[in-house]
Amino acid sequence: MIRALFFDAFDRKWTLPIAVISPNIFAEVESDHPVPHQATLQTVEVSRLFLGSEPIRGANPEVFKYRLKLDEANEAFAFAGIFYELFELYAYSPRAMAAQAV
Repeated sequence: MIRALFFDAFDRKWTLPIAVISPNIFAEVESDHPVPHQATLQTVEVSRLFLGSEPIRGANPEVFKYRLKLDEANEAFAFAGIFYELFELYAYSPRAMAAQAV
């Protein structure tokens, strides 16, 4: 889905690896309460700042809205989406991640 949205926005394919995270997926449950994964929360905050100036996209924002940003100079791409004003999804793909995958 993220690659399709990238293609729609930028009219080209993104072939590098993409990491996906969500602050709605918890690390564990402790005393009947979900415990968030701290590294994920930190990454989400950085992503929100990085994408903050990008326009919100989506034909039906009550169901799904998202932001995309392509940093061509650094060959990096970021995505943030939210479904039904409830479930958040973030993705990023820097060139450095592709070097690590080899």
